[in-house]
Amino acid sequence: RIDELDGEVPSARQMAASGSPEEVTEIARERAGQLKARGVTWNLAPSVDVSDQPRTAVIGDRSFSDDPATVTRYAAAWAEGQQAGGVFGVLKHFPGHGHSSGDSHKGSVSTPPLDQLRAGDLRPYSDLVGPGKPLDGRVGVMLGHLDVPGLTTDVPTSIAPAAYRLLREDYRFDGLAMTDDLGAMKAITDRFGLAEATTRALTAGADMALFSNVTPVAPLLDAAEKALAEGRITAQANDTAVARVLAAKGLCSRG
Repeated sequence: RIDELDGEVPSARQMAASGSPEEVTEIARERAGQLKARGVTWNLAPSVDVSDQPRTAVIGDRSFSDDPATVTRYAAAWAEGQQAGGVFGVLKHFPGHGHSSGDSHKGSVSTPPLDQLRAGDLRPYSDLVGPGKPLDGRVGVMLGHLDVPGLTTDVPTSIAPAAYRLLREDYRFDGLAMTDDLGAMKAITDRFGLAEATTRALTAGADMALFSNVTPVAPLLDAAEKALAEGRITAQANDTAVARVLAAKGLCSRG
């Protein structure tokens, strides 16, 4: 969206095909500076989806490559430059949208089974986040709206407790975890209203619920406060989520 204001940058796939990681870091640093100059301090990027989908597909050329190692290398380069430019980044779409059956904007989407995702789509997460990894404590992770055999059953990953356990326990990620858009993507909206989807996400383990459609916030807060009062969201989990959000915004540090 900033292209019309500050010029285009190559797609992720173009950058990985024609540039070095060092060049990508510099492109990201410059772009982050442009964003920050306009008051934008977060960018929900880079995509670490492993994919060779055509440009017009849901992930398309937002994916650096269909090779997990290449995705890892170039996503790390982008994240480094973005942070150097003063903008917080988010890896997406956990646990992997690159080999999905369709577009979660348009309806329910399934992925290969979890065991297959571990072998490919999840490798950028295993290599980049968690204790001792290059981006540990420096980026967030966005969960997609994905039905994953062997992981989810009746709801997509963005509102499934099992998906957050996978991220927190298997990949030992302790940073900010957020949902993909809950208000404008039919993988969610065909099944749940925004207040219920938001509460389900927070109850499942999300620190932040994302929605892009303009809507009154009060009903969402009422539903979340009710879940907190009823113990579906615990006070400890709520405090931890708030701390992660504030740390991501650079407003506090976590001890």
